[in-house]
Amino acid sequence: MQPMEIEKPQPLDTSSMSGKTVAIVSWIQASTLNAVANKALQKALEEVGISSTLFDAKARPDLAAQGVNSAIAQDVDAIIMFGVSPSLVANPLEDAKAAGIPVLDLVQEAQPDTVAAVVAMKAEDTGTLSADYALAKTECKLDGAVLYAAGDEYNTAYNDAIVAEVKALCGDQCKLESTDFPIPTFATSVPTISANMLRRNPNMNFLMTPDPAVPMVLQSEKTVGIDVPVIGWDGGQLQPSIEGSGQVADLSWMPHEVVGWIAADSVMRVISGSPENMYLPQQIFDESNWGEAWEFSTQFPKLVGFEDEYRQAWGVS
Repeated sequence: MQPMEIEKPQPLDTSSMSGKTVAIVSWIQASTLNAVANKALQKALEEVGISSTLFDAKARPDLAAQGVNSAIAQDVDAIIMFGVSPSLVANPLEDAKAAGIPVLDLVQEAQPDTVAAVVAMKAEDTGTLSADYALAKTECKLDGAVLYAAGDEYNTAYNDAIVAEVKALCGDQCKLESTDFPIPTFATSVPTISANMLRRNPNMNFLMTPDPAVPMVLQSEKTVGIDVPVIGWDGGQLQPSIEGSGQVADLSWMPHEVVGWIAADSVMRVISGSPENMYLPQQIFDESNWGEAWEFSTQFPKLVGFEDEYRQAWGVS
């Protein structure tokens, strides 16, 4: 498998960016993806003189709406929604459009006319690749489970893709249970839900779930006394996996700090009136290709020095 890479960013005139303000509405900062990517995003914006604010919605639709409304009141130059499903804040997005404030959505693929551009991974690919891996590892004798986040469009599409792929390739020969968990209380709900799943099916031979839930699922396995292979997704648990957490594979998105810089570039293009959608690659890592130790240059050799590529494109190198 070829190392992950991105296209070289196109030149962008950033001479008018200094003094601009961007509001970031993060769905849940407790997620490693959001926390790391947003830190990198804010740093990248500073490179061209853009100031930013960060609002943590704590996985609550009412707080996400509050974050968008606050950005409108501040008359910012653009809003970035990080992981917020547009359907959850439809009315505030209409208000942002009426106020002439463009919106960039990260992670979610949905793009109503109130969203100028998206930077996303395809949820269908996340689900299909996860299912293919589980089927390959169980030799199409899957007795598996999916644990996914309730009320999130990406997670729902991920689960639907897994179900469809297993049915298409395995038919009635395989078993699959899908269970969701509430995002606002995932730290306390996932341990109970995953432990109950394991107790219901002691013959389970594979489990698929987003990375934020992985540590709790692995702890539940120890509590129940059942060892089930787990593949996560988003890359947040890639380093712990390499370091021996017990997770057998991780479907990694772009490294989170790279996502931050991509988002910075994308929102500048939105502000400049030339928005572009961008869909990012995904790659499965396991013991066959993740090496013996975590090193950015080892897992992502073609992304080393990515910051300088963007600085050059922005004319600030």
